[in-house]
Amino acid sequence: LRPGLNGARLDLAAGDIEFRDIAALTAAGVNIDGSFGGTVSVNFIAGACPSGSARLRGGNIKEEGLKLAGFKLPTGDIDTAGLNAAFGECKVSVEGLWLDGRDMSARLSGEVFLKAPLQTSPVRMTLEVTPRGDAAGKSWMLTLLSSFRRSANFYSANIGGTIAHPVAER
Repeated sequence: LRPGLNGARLDLAAGDIEFRDIAALTAAGVNIDGSFGGTVSVNFIAGACPSGSARLRGGNIKEEGLKLAGFKLPTGDIDTAGLNAAFGECKVSVEGLWLDGRDMSARLSGEVFLKAPLQTSPVRMTLEVTPRGDAAGKSWMLTLLSSFRRSANFYSANIGGTIAHPVAER
């Protein structure tokens, strides 16, 4: 962290950080058993929105350890996960947030338009899910996504709403 007269710059490079050690994820109801590393570089200027980028990679995420708002997500073990995002113009452009495992792959991309408080920030995203093998026919999550089925093994949904209250749209 480099403080300046009108703001600060955060440059962070780290590896082998446990997801469970990040208080913001826990506070958001996300429980993940696994680790990640990567780089984050963000400028914070007084009276302006942040600018910069984040490139994170993770893996070895256990199926029983991936929960969102108390619900276990039926992803199977995740071999690799990642995030590529850019900050600027009062938004976060998520170039890709992905999970890739034996049973499925999922990718989220789009924009989050930053507001205070953060949970009220509007989102405009696309979620793509590709089940693999046995998961294609036995996941309750796919039942929830059935109206977003685009082919035999591909689901795509637009996500609107806010960070706190996302809404799947056609």
